[in-house]
Amino acid sequence: MIGADNLTPERTPAVPGLNFFPLNTDLLAQAGAPILEIAQLNESSADKLNEFPFFGACIKLRGATGGPMWSVAMPLR
Repeated sequence: MIGADNLTPERTPAVPGLNFFPLNTDLLAQAGAPILEIAQLNESSADKLNEFPFFGACIKLRGATGGPMWSVAMPLR
């Protein structure tokens, strides 16, 4: 899994002449790695929570390529 606190880990807008995001294609289609975007990390940062186990519960949406996720970052101590 890869995560980001912004809209996309890709360059936006896409490279001229390309109508897709190559990183998304590589991670999802070829590596099968999920991408978490728009992670709200302000509270974790304020609490100086820099290392944590992460739990994410996805909502199954038939035919969708994305959807909301309930995510929890728990302190190690």
